[in-house]
Amino acid sequence: MQTLPSRMASTEQELEDYQTRLEKLQQLAPQKQYLAELEEDLPNLRAELQSIGKQADTVKKNISQVSTGRQLGKLFMSWDSKIAQCRAQGP
Repeated sequence: MQTLPSRMASTEQELEDYQTRLEKLQQLAPQKQYLAELEEDLPNLRAELQSIGKQADTVKKNISQVSTGRQLGKLFMSWDSKIAQCRAQGP
């Protein structure tokens, strides 16, 4: 059986431990709130990233088409030049 002074000391230590834990939890509360907000935003961020990915794919396709268009343009210009040379030489 504990004596009253030892029980008081034990209770005071428990109280200090609880106070320390409470202070730590209070320090973590804003971080926990921030994490909760991030978790709420996560689906929106995922959707936005997917949208950006689709836009990037579209841009890649457009760049590819422009590149192909330039190559075809150069090819047609070279053909026009050759046709013009043939016409200049005559039959």
